[in-house]
Amino acid sequence: KSMRFFYQFVYGLPLHTVITLIGMLYIAWYSLKQKLQQKKKPDLKLWTLLCVVTLSCWIGCVLYITLITRNCGVYSYHLIPFHQLQALLCGANPEILRSAWMNIILFVPGGLLLSELLLKNGHFRMKLLFIISILAVFSAGIEIGQWYWQLGCAEIDDVICNLLGTIIGLLIYLH
Repeated sequence: KSMRFFYQFVYGLPLHTVITLIGMLYIAWYSLKQKLQQKKKPDLKLWTLLCVVTLSCWIGCVLYITLITRNCGVYSYHLIPFHQLQALLCGANPEILRSAWMNIILFVPGGLLLSELLLKNGHFRMKLLFIISILAVFSAGIEIGQWYWQLGCAEIDDVICNLLGTIIGLLIYLH
């Protein structure tokens, strides 16, 4: 229940506050990485282990937020890309925009962490496509799960937003 409370607390914060908090977390993450690499003998195994543990926690949190804590009831889907944007432009609830931003933000860590683990050397383009593909399948799997278990509306827009978050995570890594 505490994880759900934390998620609801973060979701309720103003968007600029959420983005600021994520920026501060990134700065702390980057500082830790620099500190570990500045040693005379950099401890790459420790950094890799930290990335794997953080990635595992991120996957668990995403599954918890998107599937585990949801209640059954809604059994719908929207397969038309940018359906949410179209609804917003037609006067729908502005909460749609916040939901889209949160879906983007949700996948930034995935793009960053997989980049940390996989983009170290060689076959850069193939690894980049592999990271995007893995997270696209993960995102689509969540949407299919939501539809199958009647846990919410499965939307292609959520997958698109998740992929944008993945790409932002990749770009942060490449900074």
